Amino acid sequence: MTVLTDLLLYATCNTHTDSSVSGCSKPLVARTIHASDYFGTDGFGDVPDPHAPSLDLVQKKKAEQAIIDFVNENPGEVILVAIAPLTNLAVTVQLDPTLSKKLKALFIMGGNTEYPEAAYIVLNRYTCPTYITTWEFTCRNSLPWSFCDTWFANHTEKSEFVRRISAISREVRVCKLDLTVELEGTYTRGMMALDYMHKLKKKHTVFIMNKVDLDMFQEMLINAIK
Repeated sequence: MTVLTDLLLYATCNTHTDSSVSGCSKPLVARTIHASDYFGTDGFGDVPDPHAPSLDLVQKKKAEQAIIDFVNENPGEVILVAIAPLTNLAVTVQLDPTLSKKLKALFIMGGNTEYPEAAYIVLNRYTCPTYITTWEFTCRNSLPWSFCDTWFANHTEKSEFVRRISAISREVRVCKLDLTVELEGTYTRGMMALDYMHKLKKKHTVFIMNKVDLDMFQEMLINAIK
């Protein structure tokens, strides 16, 4: 439940908020897919918190309208960072087709394999500077597990919180899957296609991120749990 994880993060950081809002609970078309084997069934490592914040703190306003209102109040200043399926952003731009023109930039984490309808709308309707961090980007810019061990060894309230909620994702697994090679597009529904040949002739292009300053990233992570 994303809105609860939002409140838990604020509580762990000892930060009060009255701006948490709930977004879409289902994808636009396809069935809901949960990555419970990686993030837990609650999206936060299945670690019960007896002091979890009350959902009464969540605003009545929906996330889509909250985004529209905030961007309209701060035109040209807002950078949207999407770290989940893009359903909320897809609905938002449907409600306000001019929204992307008022954004400073849009950053998208990951590809679009789970909810391709929403991703299609976002990549075609958002014309602001758009940056995508793909799975390949993550693999190229990964940190060693030794850093993770050192990170958790800080033994602060925040580092302990991150250690607990990430326990499932740190387990080593081997997957056994069926395999084939795609030749006709039968199995690649929702795959993000890169137009190296400029056949789409789109006016708006996106930035595919390739490299990050890992030293700076490590420093940011260390500072985040102090």
